[in-house]
Amino acid sequence: MIFLPINQNRSHWYLAVINTKKQEIHVLDSLGIQLQEREELKYTLKQIEQCLELASIEFQSSSWPDYKVASWKVTQVEEIPKQTDMSSCGLFMIKYLEHWTGEKLNEQFTQADIDHFRLKLASELMSSPLNKAGK
Repeated sequence: MIFLPINQNRSHWYLAVINTKKQEIHVLDSLGIQLQEREELKYTLKQIEQCLELASIEFQSSSWPDYKVASWKVTQVEEIPKQTDMSSCGLFMIKYLEHWTGEKLNEQFTQADIDHFRLKLASELMSSPLNKAGK
């Protein structure tokens, strides 16, 4: 699987997952919005496909039988936790990324869990030895 964090109109994050075995693109969107046209995703998939063509890499294997990802079926995943505010999409996307198995989430979470995760993540980022700005 290839995980693609996608930003829509510079205001909303969702996760797209290239599932090579199923030849499908899974969309995990915390707003649950069913969009027929996800132009930013289509553009990203076309760019990935072009890169694979330019590299002249053969992906004829059981795990990647076809590299023309821009033509694969896009499936919206429905049974996932949804945000109840208008500011947690990026955090939900991170959690989807952590827990997506290719079939389902291996752990469920709620908006309250995300609110706690927001505080924990901020603390971890501030106290990280890699944080040069916080010093």
